[in-house]
Amino acid sequence: MRPSPSRVTLVAVLVVVAAALYWFRSSLDLQTLHDRAERLNSGALFVALTVLPLVGIPVSILHAVTGAKFGLPVGMALVGVSIALQLFASYAIVAAAPGFFARRFDGLRRRLPAATHRSLTLFTMLLPGAPFFAQNYVLAVVGVPFRIFFCYCFPIHFARSMIGVIFGEWSGDMTPWRMTIFVLYFATVSVTCALAFRRLRAQLRNQPRAANGRKRPA
Repeated sequence: MRPSPSRVTLVAVLVVVAAALYWFRSSLDLQTLHDRAERLNSGALFVALTVLPLVGIPVSILHAVTGAKFGLPVGMALVGVSIALQLFASYAIVAAAPGFFARRFDGLRRRLPAATHRSLTLFTMLLPGAPFFAQNYVLAVVGVPFRIFFCYCFPIHFARSMIGVIFGEWSGDMTPWRMTIFVLYFATVSVTCALAFRRLRAQLRNQPRAANGRKRPA
């Protein structure tokens, strides 16, 4: 039986990721970076972790620094608090200036299907390539109720954040075994999200048309 193109692609991606991690480990002194993260001011780091993603700074980098500074248990707790604050802040910021964000995220809005609020939120959260901050802002722009917005976005953001925090904690001692676990964990999360996205997209294609979740019941 010949392997399917999707399986070949998955294996190729895993090989590339593993090679990239090995190159990164060989080219940079991860222990030095880990030590520098540990010396950062805790309060300033938490403020940066919470505020900078709201203006488009890649959240994965900040999660990795948090993992290096605090370790997995405390790091995940702080990341969870920061994500909750970011969701509240994103919704409030859009409410204060809806036109400003509607214009800037019009391209992403056009990619969203006609769906109920719940389906629309899941679709946006699983949409490949959509940045963390853009996902939060665009859902508030299209009028997803905050209860649905928070209850769906928080667990998905939190689950994804573990990748960065684990990498940060392990960066001080990135053994081949840990590297393998990290790649497998990353692959599992990525594949799970991709499969869920494909299934949800297929389901939405069979639903009656609606106006981006605004005119259909949640």
